[in-house]
Amino acid sequence: MRLFLSLICLVSILTGCGSDVSGTKSSNRNNGDSTTIDNLIDNNEYAKALENENVDSELKPQLEEAQKLYEYYESGKHKAYMGMYQINIEKIDNPHIKGSLNLLFNDSVDYLLKNGDKSAVATGFGVPHAKISDLNPDLQKKVTDLVIADKEKWYAIQKGTPSQENKPKPAIGMTSMEVKYDTSWGKPIDINKTTSANSVTEQWVYDGYKYLYFEDGVLTTIQE
Repeated sequence: MRLFLSLICLVSILTGCGSDVSGTKSSNRNNGDSTTIDNLIDNNEYAKALENENVDSELKPQLEEAQKLYEYYESGKHKAYMGMYQINIEKIDNPHIKGSLNLLFNDSVDYLLKNGDKSAVATGFGVPHAKISDLNPDLQKKVTDLVIADKEKWYAIQKGTPSQENKPKPAIGMTSMEVKYDTSWGKPIDINKTTSANSVTEQWVYDGYKYLYFEDGVLTTIQE
């Protein structure tokens, strides 16, 4: 009898342990699904992530958009990826997807700069929806300088050689290029530039102790 009771206790203990193990495995599997999807996204495997049965209705369209963008990058169409990223990234709010696509965006821009396609970069970022802030600090500076130089080049072509004859004085609200090519003050003899986290300010110095102050390329103060 004592042996029989002991066997019953042993069976109960083993059964209980099995239940706990099963519950743990189920929990790990659910956590694992989420981790697997994130890992796939981080590795740009959006198509595989879409095949996961746990992808919800909110994540699915973002993965589909990411896969379309990735196909441009994967096929070496860096100019197309650069452009389409800037147009479509606002459709995506998942941090893993956004982060993985952002890395490819930086890589595409860096590739274009290193392979001599600077005009494409200047054109690609010379638009209102340009995502220069999505670039790393080093690329931000390179692209900003490139865009400014490109815009000035085309402005100079349209306006011709700067001449101050019969042109008005600078006015608040003018852009730096308008001041340079469309006013009697023209080009400054020196420029003092200050870059902060939120803006870029410039002091333009002219003969006769005259100064112009710009914030993000727009004239804000005239001192003469």
